[in-house]
Amino acid sequence: MAIVDDLIARADKLAIERSSFQRVWRDIAAVVMPTAPDFDGEPGAREGEFASRPRSADRTSKIYDSTGIWAGDRLAAGLESLVTPQSESWHGLRLDDPLAPDPTDEEAEWLDRLRDYLFAMRYDARSGFLEANQQALRSVVNLGTGLIFVDEGFGSAPVRYRPMPLSECFLGIDHYGLLDTVYRRFTLTARQARQRFGNNLSAGVTEAAVSEKDKDKRFSFLHVVQPREETSSRKAPNRTAPYASYYVEMDEREMVVEGGFFDFPYVDYRWSPHPGQAYGEGPVMQALADIKTLNAMSKTALRAGQQAVDPPLAIADDGVINRPNLNARAVNYGAVDHNGRLKIQPIITARSPDLAEKIMDQRREAVRETLYVNLFQVLLKNPNMTATEAMIRANEKGQLLGPAGARIQNGLARLIDREIGILQRKGYLAPPSNLAPPDSMVNRSFGAHFSSPLDRLRRSNELVGVQQTLEIAARIGQVDPSVYDNLDGDEALRLAADINGAPRKILRRVEERDELRQGREQLAQAQTTADLTQKFAGAAKDGLPVLEALGASAPQSLEALGDLASS
Repeated sequence: MAIVDDLIARADKLAIERSSFQRVWRDIAAVVMPTAPDFDGEPGAREGEFASRPRSADRTSKIYDSTGIWAGDRLAAGLESLVTPQSESWHGLRLDDPLAPDPTDEEAEWLDRLRDYLFAMRYDARSGFLEANQQALRSVVNLGTGLIFVDEGFGSAPVRYRPMPLSECFLGIDHYGLLDTVYRRFTLTARQARQRFGNNLSAGVTEAAVSEKDKDKRFSFLHVVQPREETSSRKAPNRTAPYASYYVEMDEREMVVEGGFFDFPYVDYRWSPHPGQAYGEGPVMQALADIKTLNAMSKTALRAGQQAVDPPLAIADDGVINRPNLNARAVNYGAVDHNGRLKIQPIITARSPDLAEKIMDQRREAVRETLYVNLFQVLLKNPNMTATEAMIRANEKGQLLGPAGARIQNGLARLIDREIGILQRKGYLAPPSNLAPPDSMVNRSFGAHFSSPLDRLRRSNELVGVQQTLEIAARIGQVDPSVYDNLDGDEALRLAADINGAPRKILRRVEERDELRQGREQLAQAQTTADLTQKFAGAAKDGLPVLEALGASAPQSLEALGDLASS
């Protein structure tokens, strides 16, 4: 088939274009990633088969300093805790139109409900998100690019996630620099291929699948996902899907399955992409020279240490001693001449082994700085810092890791769009589902709004400003209390809650808050009225005897006043 030949030819071309990165990845895998797949395949080869042997057993025997390994793992773990922490919701949902009015409480509650379902779906044990995300983060730290395949699932996990080894994938980008093409070469055993593709396989694979002898024999396949307009096919079942999908059997050069995707199924994390490049460059690439130097120096230092502990020996060639016995309490006859001097002397060539260790410490510090390890040890170095200092340090961490985190979030935004698209097509967002949107949200576009710890770190300067402003207002308020009229306490509290990542549910709705305040005011007014009524009633009760006495003596008083006037 012409289309199969075209797909295989483009796969070979993309493999050749990737060869410059592949050489660097091979070096990184040798000293930093002992368990990574091999990158030794020739560009353009169609094998894609990796030996099923423990790679770490061979690679670790050639690694003499593990600084690069643990620093890369620590940065990947730190990124997970800052960008996609398992213990909290690291994104919300909001309307895409920035000029649209704020969502109503009903709309906001629905967006929160859908967000909560997305997190419950991802962290279901059967979805595979955790493993896929963690492997992609390790790949982006070490190799500069990480890939996740987001596929449709079933049951409690309607979306499934799989990590994609970068060694198997050849990437292409559109004119915006976004990933829109993936050619993946991989292998399956005959029985696995039959489970995956059924009876669509060639006769050779089908015969091997039913043979006890050959069912575990491996065969090469190619999976292509690319914009549909770039290829044509007459029998693709999803011709309306924007992205075409092809599975090709490489050995027989036959089409196995044709299909399509309505959303691009691959999600890419790229650390530092360059214009026109489909692959990113990670921090380990920047530290690779120091890591290689450390590895070489550690090997030399180990050899020097071994020489110092167990040095080579120089022996006099007088025919008396050929090989000394160095065991405890051993006796070596003829090892001393008639003057009492040893005929056996150690050969010490190492000079000042501490110098090598100092140089290696400098290299280790450089690797730790390049991989941002020191950012995660601020509290260990200065546990007595004040809260304001801690917020300033947190803001610094956010500024340094913010660019890389933002690029990872670009991939996560596409992942969320893909998830919502799958849920919509599966009917999860249609009535009578609990996830059905309110009428006001029908046909309105919405997307991810990230609220991860990294986003809050980037906003910690705002919190510092709020805290310092309140402190200044408190000082001025001791002299001029009217200064508090400038402050909006409600807005300050909601801003602090947003920056600190407090869940929306701990804050009352604005209407509920206003009703509560109105009820409190009415209660206070009623209490004031009751107090005044009680005071007036008490005053009236206390003044009644006086009025009665005045009333009884009034005639005598008037008579006395008349007598005085006549006189």
